[in-house]
Amino acid sequence: MMKNILKYTWTLLLAVALSSCEKPITEDDPNEKPLKGNLTYTISRYETMPLMATAGGAESTPIAEVANRINLAAYDDDGNKVKAINQIADDEDFGTLTMTLEEGHYTIVILAHSCTGNATMSNPNKITFPNNKVTDTFYFVDEVTIGSDSQSREAEMRRGVAQFRLQTTDPVPENVAQMKFYYTGGSSTFDAISGYGCVDSRQTELRAVDANIRGKTGAFSVYTFPHAEKGELHMTVTALDAQQRDVASREFTNVPIARNQATIYSGAFFDDEQFAKESLTLTTNEVWQEVVHNF
Repeated sequence: MMKNILKYTWTLLLAVALSSCEKPITEDDPNEKPLKGNLTYTISRYETMPLMATAGGAESTPIAEVANRINLAAYDDDGNKVKAINQIADDEDFGTLTMTLEEGHYTIVILAHSCTGNATMSNPNKITFPNNKVTDTFYFVDEVTIGSDSQSREAEMRRGVAQFRLQTTDPVPENVAQMKFYYTGGSSTFDAISGYGCVDSRQTELRAVDANIRGKTGAFSVYTFPHAEKGELHMTVTALDAQQRDVASREFTNVPIARNQATIYSGAFFDDEQFAKESLTLTTNEVWQEVVHNF
């Protein structure tokens, strides 16, 4: 009997000793939660002129003045989108974006535009917009490491597009219902990492002409993402009546464009005799760098 008791005691002591030598395995603990941190971006300014235009850097203005949508996407190091935030101008917090991310390194892309819907941002190198229509568009890219602390950052937006603007010095005829712009040489798809367009696009834009415009000189603008800081468009502009019949059509070749630049073709669009005349001047203002062609 005593022998059995001693045997049981030694077995119990050995089990206790062995269990005390074991170390807890924490990395596989299903109850352990990863660290998370809050990240807030405040968008209060956007680029209005190239950096070289002002000694102190780009002038800037509240983003709500030029965009009614903001889209944010956060990507992990494998390029996977892990978080998205979409805002419209009616949102009370428009321009302030707050998210919670697990600890790690992320690439943040923010867009501001005025399209009819949100941008598709599955891939930061190939961002598309509803119906491939491009508006005045601004972007911001940031690299951030998240821990357990909260971070607040300022997002200063850069303009990603070039603008083509037609200004007629003669009145728009009463039978014109639309202005049609068909152009190649730019892109309707955006690479936010490079800051340039990434697809050779054939873009078509229509601009309505209502009673407030007819009988007066007109101004019509379209946008594209240049493939580099500078490029060229091939532009055909056609005035259409209500039955989609041509009223007047003009072709502009080798149209110079650049990011954050408005290329303006100004002249008597509907007057054949005056259309043949063309000269080049350069002007700038506080919003766009402008290149004006008089025809």
